[in-house]
Amino acid sequence: MARASFGGGVADFVITAEAPGDPLRFASTVLTMWTAETGGSQVTDLMLGGVPVTSIPVGTNGAVPTFQGPDGVYSLWADGGSDRSRLDAVGSILEAAAGVTDGLLTAVDADPESDFRTQQDARLNASTEAIVNELVPAATAFVKGKIQIATLAEVATGTAADKAVAPDTLLAIAGRAMQASDHFLYVSRSSKASDSNDGLSPGTAKATTAAAIAALPSGGGVVFHLYGTWNLGSGSVGLTIAPGKPVMLMGLAQRGFTEFTYSGTGVAVKVGDGRMVTDLVLTNGSTTATSATANFTAADTGKVMFAQYVNADVTMTYVDPTTVTLSAPAQANATGVTAWISTRCEGLFWAKYLQITCTHATAATTGILMTDIHGGFIEDVRVLGSSYNVGSYGIRSVNGYVFYYNRLVVQSFETGMFLDGFCNESSITDTNVGAKVVCVLVKNSTNVRVRGGQLSTTGIGAGGVGFMAIVTGFGNPGGDPVGAGAGLQLDNIHFEGNTVDIAIGRAADGSTYPVRSPSIRCYLPSGAVIDRATSPVLHNVTLYGTAVLSLTANCIDPQFVGEPSLRDTATIADSSTRTRPRDRDVLDILAARVPLRPWLVGDAFARADAAGSLGTSDSGLAWTNTSGTWNLTSRAAVPAGAANNIATVDVGTADHWVTVEIGTSPATVAQWPIARLVDASNMYRIGIFPTSVTLQKVVAGAATTLLTLTQTPAAGDTLGLRCSGTSLIVYRNGFIIGRATDSALSGTRAGIKADATTAIFRNFRVKTS
Repeated sequence: MARASFGGGVADFVITAEAPGDPLRFASTVLTMWTAETGGSQVTDLMLGGVPVTSIPVGTNGAVPTFQGPDGVYSLWADGGSDRSRLDAVGSILEAAAGVTDGLLTAVDADPESDFRTQQDARLNASTEAIVNELVPAATAFVKGKIQIATLAEVATGTAADKAVAPDTLLAIAGRAMQASDHFLYVSRSSKASDSNDGLSPGTAKATTAAAIAALPSGGGVVFHLYGTWNLGSGSVGLTIAPGKPVMLMGLAQRGFTEFTYSGTGVAVKVGDGRMVTDLVLTNGSTTATSATANFTAADTGKVMFAQYVNADVTMTYVDPTTVTLSAPAQANATGVTAWISTRCEGLFWAKYLQITCTHATAATTGILMTDIHGGFIEDVRVLGSSYNVGSYGIRSVNGYVFYYNRLVVQSFETGMFLDGFCNESSITDTNVGAKVVCVLVKNSTNVRVRGGQLSTTGIGAGGVGFMAIVTGFGNPGGDPVGAGAGLQLDNIHFEGNTVDIAIGRAADGSTYPVRSPSIRCYLPSGAVIDRATSPVLHNVTLYGTAVLSLTANCIDPQFVGEPSLRDTATIADSSTRTRPRDRDVLDILAARVPLRPWLVGDAFARADAAGSLGTSDSGLAWTNTSGTWNLTSRAAVPAGAANNIATVDVGTADHWVTVEIGTSPATVAQWPIARLVDASNMYRIGIFPTSVTLQKVVAGAATTLLTLTQTPAAGDTLGLRCSGTSLIVYRNGFIIGRATDSALSGTRAGIKADATTAIFRNFRVKTS
């Protein structure tokens, strides 16, 4: 094996002080080398300048000269007459530890069963994979508040444990210095950092990010920032990641993130070359597009135009400064159209362990702007604004497919994160966003997934939406483009302080837009609005406080998986028209007829018409005219009198759940499902009216309203009241719309009440609660 070299480094000096508290100074001495910090054996097989020596002299400047130790030794303990200090080998140990084969590091120890071979293989393979596959240094360890970097000797002997292994260390193991072709450059705030440096090691780091990006080879690479803060200035753009050279910006996670500060009024970090015009003129069926302000150039040929009424991925051909030809015709006549013009970029940008701080107190700044960026991630990054400035954005992505946002903090912008069109197949995970108007806005994008994290507008004042999703009829002036907005998933997000937690299909100004098949699984403290949504699916949604979940009449086929949970005074304001499936009615009544628990009563009123009484229910229990008389007419229960008609069945328990379908519009007659009836003067009842559903208790003939719920019930709706102990729960079309508590009544009869002969009831069911 070759001898390893020691000393000669920037930290290899001997210093001393005459007495405690005195200034330190360099010392001249003679160092002896030992095998241990205490005790051990003196090492005398040393070489200095090619001459055998037994000790190492140190001159008046205190510098330890470069010397060589015995074969196969990679660490020594230097003794200058007091405490010993450890010295680790520097330079190449290729002959001892590794070889280079087709650019990959492999161990070459002769004995494949040795501990050295096993440890070295594992260390080198793991470190190489970290660089080759992840384009980042191996993960650093945080030991006693300091970053621990493995030495060459520790790597060679497998004793580096969890210390960091930097790329230049690995390359030193391989017997060469880091090169530009390794696609990895350092940026530092050190006084020795300079943009004239090669950036290939921390000691020769670049001073600015822009210089490091410019110095990367054409294939791009990683720009690794050591700890510190970089000022991006006050220009219109602080830092640009231009098309053509993929870049990963990486900071140092420990001791606080690497920070960029931006004091300008524009964009802190711009990814891509996108620019926006707001006066585009389109003609239906024509490929000609004009703009008085776009200043088109020949360089725009081949770029993508992203605009409403234009198909996705339409490219341009330059004609003159105000005119371009599109690769596909426009789909509408339109003026004043907003359009983005940019170069399509695949895999251009990644970022990790950074903080971007926008400091301007009033400007509509944007932290990160990405245009036409497809594939990549922003992870463990903080984007911080100033004062929720009007028009400001934390992160804005335009037309960016398959992008991942993980563990971000985005705070103090008017809009936190804006996925502005065709940001399909993107995900936002475990991200904390605080904004004034909208925390996360998803527009014209499909298969966007938002999981975990917190969205908050606490303390901002009136207004504020945690999450908003809209589709503006992109590419289709008629409205709903096929598939637009489909596949949205919201899962286990924590909302805080919002006026509305979720707004699906409704913009901040109240405008409504279609969204297809959103899937929602969240706790909603401030409620939600779901408008113009096709087949929304709500999984075990929980509302609490005074939250209101509003499903408007524009919704089509909403579905609930699991029963929504309403806590405190939370309600569901459902104004959509839905009818319970008839097959479920039939199955419920058959189950009650068996009887099959928990069903007690089931009656479809599918008997021959009869006057004066409802007879015996399908499940075998007899109806009683508690007040007035009833008829069986056309498979329905219909009151025979004009006032206070009550029909009931004794279900044998006070804890029961009654549901019935109303067949007449509440606009024409009041209709009442009844529970816990004792007699005609004592009962709980649900009143169904044109714009509300009320829960009342009647005691000794006096009615007290326990709940008034804003609803628009319609003929065909199923209303229900569930009584369990003191808990009273009101249902509409199978889900909860309100809760109350009361202990006044404990009757065992359930039934129906109406005050006009035009009332109609169908599909009456009672089960245990």
